[in-house]
Formats: sequence, C-alpha cells, structure tokens
Amino acid sequence: MRHLDFDWDLNEQGLTFDKELNTAKLGWEIGDYFKLVKFDDGTEKLIKLDVTEAFLVKGFTNSVDNNKKRD
Repeated sequence: MRHLDFDWDLNEQGLTFDKELNTAKLGWEIGDYFKLVKFDDGTEKLIKLDVTEAFLVKGFTNSVDNNKKRD
C-alpha cells in the first residue's frame, strides 16, 4: 500500500510520521519498540517487537541501581 498523501520526515535520527496517521489503527502504542530487519532478498523492514522481546531490550538498555531500596 502506498501512502502518497502523507507528509513524512526521514533522517538519521529516525522517522517522523504525518500528524494525520493514526498509529493506533495499526495496534501501535507509545513506548513500543521496533527493530530493523533485513531479509534474504535485500528488503529492509521495521518490525514491532513482541512484548517479551521488548521487555528484554528494555532490561538491557535501562540501567538498574541494585543498591537502591525496593518497595
């Protein structure tokens, strides 16, 4: 599907979607994680991480202070 009527901004920092694009219709939520995948045919695609993989990525990228008192 081609979306020629949307205004996108793509640069080395990321992708900014058009304000009219309803990402909720895609099942996306604020805070979702995505990864860039390259297929054997050379096609590249952003894929939304499932809940388990996103949890693992978040755990590896967010430092935890093990000396901090827990509630």
